[in-house]
Amino acid sequence: MDAVLAAGILLCLILPISGFVTEKYIMLLTLQEISDAVDMACMSAYQALNPGAASDSRILVEPEKFESGFRYYLALNLKLTDDMMPEPGAIVTGQVHIRELTIYTGPFPEQCSRGTSLSGPTVHAVITAGAHDGILRPLLAGNGETRQVTVHRDVDLLIDD
Repeated sequence: MDAVLAAGILLCLILPISGFVTEKYIMLLTLQEISDAVDMACMSAYQALNPGAASDSRILVEPEKFESGFRYYLALNLKLTDDMMPEPGAIVTGQVHIRELTIYTGPFPEQCSRGTSLSGPTVHAVITAGAHDGILRPLLAGNGETRQVTVHRDVDLLIDD
């Protein structure tokens, strides 16, 4: 009788809980990977800097060059096509949307549109993407297999004075 009770507890309590914890951890890792991809795409701002202005410690960015560089590196890091749709093996599902893409150059202190205090030149990016919801949650909750996530990043631009 004790073995049946122990097996019941194992099957009905411990395994589902560990499954949910594992899926939560996988979702956090997915969010971190998307966030890292946005961070790296923000670094494309360095390629769009006007070299003459940068030599005078001023920040002048060519907006078209910055946006195209951001899109290129985001697509490269997240395995997306040119129209921001996922390729096979991508960690996102559905189209990735760039909601906000701004370079703050001062005067400082300043706040980004999401309320983060900025103390120096900063690239502000907000994207939305679909992420896999795992296996257990859709089966038990019946709410689909994808979850829309929003990633907000403010990446400092390091400029020598």
